[in-house]
Amino acid sequence: MGRNCLYLHTKIWLFVPTQDRNEFFIHALGTFASAMIKRPRGLKHINLPKFDKTFRPIIENYCDKPLETLAVVQNPLDWLSSWYRYRRRESAQNSDNSTRGISFDQFVEDYMQDCQPRHSKIGDDAEFVRPAKGNQGVTHLFQYEDQAGL
Repeated sequence: MGRNCLYLHTKIWLFVPTQDRNEFFIHALGTFASAMIKRPRGLKHINLPKFDKTFRPIIENYCDKPLETLAVVQNPLDWLSSWYRYRRRESAQNSDNSTRGISFDQFVEDYMQDCQPRHSKIGDDAEFVRPAKGNQGVTHLFQYEDQAGL
């Protein structure tokens, strides 16, 4: 019998940062996990290149099968809307990241600028799952809106 590794035997779930979907997956799949990183946020949302550099060599040392990576990405407009709402919440109103007083259209325009204002610096799903040069990409990439495919 093969040894279990991080998350669903030899499958590694990379949690792309967004506020409205990760907790569902953690709750639904957490009981199947051999290990799960919930904190700190920087490790919970580790991107593919950092995972490949830090955790992959350690985990593969204890696995008898190749690791598979999984990630879920969202429609770009829905993803932007999620960030906009997250940064609009009351607990963020005094933060430089707050979108209170900014329209969604302005938020999107700010996000598309080369020099983004702080409230629109939210990263990029594509960069999160893009492999470092010479490394393998994400094994399984799912679209959040395709629930049946998940």
